[in-house]
Amino acid sequence: MHKKVADTTSPNALGIAPEKKLLRIESGPYAGRRVAVVLTAAGEIKYTYSDAPKTVWAPLTTVVSDAADHPFDCVLDESGNIHVVYIEDATSYLVAKKLTLADGDWSVGSKVVIYSGDPSANPSLAVESGGTLWVSWTKETDASYYVNIKSSENSGLSWGSGPSDAGQALTAGGTSAYSKVLVGAISLHVVYTLGNSEISHRSKPLTGSTWSSAFNIATGSGFDGDFDASVSPGGMLGVVFDCGELKYREFDGSSWSALVLLDAAGGDRPQLIFTGNVPTAVYLAAVGDDQVQLTYTIRKHGAFSASAPLDMKAKAFDAAVLYSNVYSSYENVTNQCANPETADIYHSSSNVLAKAVGDVVYVGMTQPFRFLRILLSVVGVGGAVVYAYWDGSAWRAFTPHDGNYHLDTSDKELRLWENYGAIPNDWQKRYVEESLCYWLKIETSSAFTTGPVGSRITAISDINALSVRR
Repeated sequence: MHKKVADTTSPNALGIAPEKKLLRIESGPYAGRRVAVVLTAAGEIKYTYSDAPKTVWAPLTTVVSDAADHPFDCVLDESGNIHVVYIEDATSYLVAKKLTLADGDWSVGSKVVIYSGDPSANPSLAVESGGTLWVSWTKETDASYYVNIKSSENSGLSWGSGPSDAGQALTAGGTSAYSKVLVGAISLHVVYTLGNSEISHRSKPLTGSTWSSAFNIATGSGFDGDFDASVSPGGMLGVVFDCGELKYREFDGSSWSALVLLDAAGGDRPQLIFTGNVPTAVYLAAVGDDQVQLTYTIRKHGAFSASAPLDMKAKAFDAAVLYSNVYSSYENVTNQCANPETADIYHSSSNVLAKAVGDVVYVGMTQPFRFLRILLSVVGVGGAVVYAYWDGSAWRAFTPHDGNYHLDTSDKELRLWENYGAIPNDWQKRYVEESLCYWLKIETSSAFTTGPVGSRITAISDINALSVRR
């Protein structure tokens, strides 16, 4: 299910890759409920939730109205309470709020200052099964950045010895610092990048106070917040990170595996999920110079699989055909639509995508889709088109969710329907030139004086951030 739950104007709506924004209650009367926490605009953090079958989400409720437009983090405890940590806008203090679950909804508590000293950023939050909260964050001192960590043993009412307590510094200073704190079966882990030159790990027993020495998972250049870590049910710590190449490494509690190359082209905002003890890396992979695609790789049997689209409704089209009404002929342009070559999508008889009344651009997928991305090397002038889908007996015209686009701008991201739930139930497959697909038909209804020529046409949606439920 692809369901829109909120609009946002913030570039940090989902924070950095190690942070969590999509939560799930695992037990009790509300087991299975999902909660999304989003920075909807500068200053505003809100939440919404949905119960099975996840088709309807509650109205957005405000948690915070004084947040800086910076990444924040949140976590669910075993009682279903939500803890949110964020940066206060006016002061750059690290602060927290607790949302207490009662009678099926959450009440927002008072703000608690975690740290009021040097400017803070990039918090990461975790909770032990007994309720102890841990936050790691970036502390800026004299233009150097450190990873610090601090805890609360009373459900967030107070942290350490008070707001002036900076907790424990886990790193030396660097030109940048990002971290993630995780609770394992017997250990607390912190994975962090420092100074763009390393990704490292430190841990301590949950029942102890002594931290291990830093272990360099990898060194080099280009390390920032594009990493993630997760602990498997069997206690394995996995780490995925991008430093120009997407790589993976894991720790079994006593030793680290060799580095594994997942994608030589790298990947933005990697996220790591364990299903049982099977790791899956989800990330945004570059497709040409102009698009990114939600991609995954999974290790089921010894080695990670080849990278593949995660959403089979948002990828290159399975088939694409042009029809020239003047020449009464079809031409397959599936490969041309998918590749990055410029000005190669046209009917060879007319040398354009479409021009005369009755010319058609067909794009099809084996599953219903909702997004259209069109890049043109020559824009259409003077014409108009009509969009339609096959309802099983006839082509049904409709107006896309974002309005009609008449092939008159060079780069267009067009939502055909707001989300997957809005796709018409009567959309049916049919054959066009021997390909059985769900087809979008774009037919010229008013002739172009200049016919458009295409460079790329896909169903890859404009995703620039993601948050995967752990």
